[in-house]
Amino acid sequence: MSIVKNTQELNKNKAIFGEEVHREIIKNELELYWCKIIFEKVNGEIRTMKCTLNPDLVDYKYKDKAEARPAKNNPDVCRVFDIDKKQWRSFRYDNLIMIESDIEDIDS
Repeated sequence: MSIVKNTQELNKNKAIFGEEVHREIIKNELELYWCKIIFEKVNGEIRTMKCTLNPDLVDYKYKDKAEARPAKNNPDVCRVFDIDKKQWRSFRYDNLIMIESDIEDIDS
């Protein structure tokens, strides 16, 4: 089962709950499940990424890399584990176009 939030829904949540809560909602989705996100990169390119913050879905050797190089504390940026590339990546919350949380199958 998937839960999809597009730009309109994301902006509505931001308007209702405020920026900080909006970011926490996105982060909570990533901490619970793997998600497919679509976002605009800083260079203007649109990218789709299958990612997570769920430690059970990140291979142990990649957890070590995250701990060895802690992320800079930037509230505008979300650092996630890219499941396909097996690397840590980041995106700007404001550039998020869509998030789809998949609570079942990681291979779909």
